[in-house]
Amino acid sequence: KWIESMDVEMSDLVEREAFELVSRDDVLKSGQRVVKSMWAFRLKRKPDGTPSRYKARLVVRGDLQKQFYDFHQNETFAPVVEWSTVRMLFSLGVLDDWKTASIDFKSAFTQGQLPEPIYLELPPGYQKANPHLADKVMKITTSLYGDQRAANLWYNKIRKSLEGDLGFKCSDFDPCLFIRHDCILCLYVDDAILHATDDAAIESVLKAIKDAGYAFSRDESFSSYLGVLVEHMADGTKKLSQPGLTKQLLEVMGLSDCNAARTPIAEPLFNYPDSQPHNHSFNYRSALGMLMYLTNNTRPECAYATNVCAQYSIDPRLPHAEAVRRVCRYLKGTVNEGLYIKPAGSQLSLDCMVDADYAGNWNVPEAADPASVKSRCGYVITLGNIPVLWKSKRIQEICLSTMESEYISLSMAMRSLVYLRGMLFEIDSIFKLKLGDRISTISTVFEDNTPALTLATTDPPRMTPRSKSLAVKYHWFRSHLSPTTILVKHVGTHDNVADIFTKALPFEAFSRHRRTLCGW
Repeated sequence: KWIESMDVEMSDLVEREAFELVSRDDVLKSGQRVVKSMWAFRLKRKPDGTPSRYKARLVVRGDLQKQFYDFHQNETFAPVVEWSTVRMLFSLGVLDDWKTASIDFKSAFTQGQLPEPIYLELPPGYQKANPHLADKVMKITTSLYGDQRAANLWYNKIRKSLEGDLGFKCSDFDPCLFIRHDCILCLYVDDAILHATDDAAIESVLKAIKDAGYAFSRDESFSSYLGVLVEHMADGTKKLSQPGLTKQLLEVMGLSDCNAARTPIAEPLFNYPDSQPHNHSFNYRSALGMLMYLTNNTRPECAYATNVCAQYSIDPRLPHAEAVRRVCRYLKGTVNEGLYIKPAGSQLSLDCMVDADYAGNWNVPEAADPASVKSRCGYVITLGNIPVLWKSKRIQEICLSTMESEYISLSMAMRSLVYLRGMLFEIDSIFKLKLGDRISTISTVFEDNTPALTLATTDPPRMTPRSKSLAVKYHWFRSHLSPTTILVKHVGTHDNVADIFTKALPFEAFSRHRRTLCGW
């Protein structure tokens, strides 16, 4: 199957006229360098973990290009869509019953045009199979995978086509979000999702993309995106989950048959300098990388546990390794769960819940660790009670009071809220979401600390000796508050969902907030 996939790759490059064979001697005489090539094999899997495709890529040895090219003149950066953008569009789609389509551009990186040709050795295996071509090299005119400029060239090409030929506007808030009056497209390298109010608009865009010369495959059932399983339920609910990655993580950790835990973390973590180092029974950083992909996409209830474990990834100790195992044991009991995006009835709004844990890791035996006095910020931004963006993060400054930690958390959350509000209004200006009709133009931020609430909302500002120590950078959001834009209101600690992002909770409180947050 791998050999078949290699032949498919070479046939595709020939069909695209991506290269021609030229004399090695002529290339060397002209002063050009010949870059080595290699094969990259990947077994692609469905979200449930089963194999779906054997894929071979002919790639350039990009690690050898630095000595050949001036990359100040050859930009290599290319953006990808933010997951908060993807979830916002999913939420809007469920709320307003949009039609969706998922497409995968074929051989995307080979469609960019190189500024100048590069010369490449024949791929391994083909040299031995074709000895008469020993004096030949490949003259490449289109970008290939592995070339450090390939992602940038592809993004610029597809953006130019979408903006020029198809009439889309690139978002000012997310460079991979493209909007026009009847369709919205978000792009993650070569994977795209299209949203529209009817099927005709989607078919029109797909035809235009094909006419522009792009080959793509379509997921007719739209069952997955970037490894996330998308289940479409009868009542219009979408369920996002990652059972395949979860099972893979459990297998890597050797916990496929373990007993499940009820919560992802039971108590705060410290640096434990007197404990034994992690015995490398598993790759700590690799496990955290998988946990972070789960947490950031479909498992917000694990955000706090994953973040505190990540703080000790440089020198993990046995208690830290056990904490990672605890998160995995929690996932063992909830393998098929994820994030439910449910339609809502009444008027909707883009709201935020904020919480902080003041010096939550302060512990006398661990007082030698300065980081233990730092506070933690947690917040979640929802659209119609559907989570769009969440964060659990340690505040870098040492806060001097509970009010200060809550106020700084409020400021950090407001940055994301203002950004998402801007994107929502931008989509409305082109796609016509009917803001103010079904979706409110007013956002509410819920804060459970009365002193922080007073400092944020009182006009003129009610400064105290303690609040004067706050940096100006944390006061900026006050200019965005008004009765017609963003309101800050008090919420009881018992009802503050953001509590799940700042501390280890007992099962009853954890399950209550998880139900509100994730829908199960």
